[in-house]
Amino acid sequence: MNHGVSPLTRPQLQLGPTKLEGYFDLGLYDEAWQTIDNLPADVRETRDAFGLRLKILAATERWEQCQFLAEGLVLSFQSWPMARLLGAEALDKQGETERALAFLTAASIK
Repeated sequence: MNHGVSPLTRPQLQLGPTKLEGYFDLGLYDEAWQTIDNLPADVRETRDAFGLRLKILAATERWEQCQFLAEGLVLSFQSWPMARLLGAEALDKQGETERALAFLTAASIK
């Protein structure tokens, strides 16, 4: 499932977009996460890198961590639909459907 993250083609991720995407596509989520961890801070802290982390957390069904990261990213990138969608999915998977709907609805209010 594509969660709205564009391919990692930005020049700042030149240290391994193919490697990162390959790890993710092969289900090697720990390796993808570690590769992001090893990137320089200015690259590791980009929206694309955070987006891949969200996708990894969702793919591995680490819903609580996905929720917390999505909530933080929504504060930083308020108009980022993917963070809202994955945050809502994480809440719903934890049985918090009403909070998930509120999380999504808050995006349309702003």
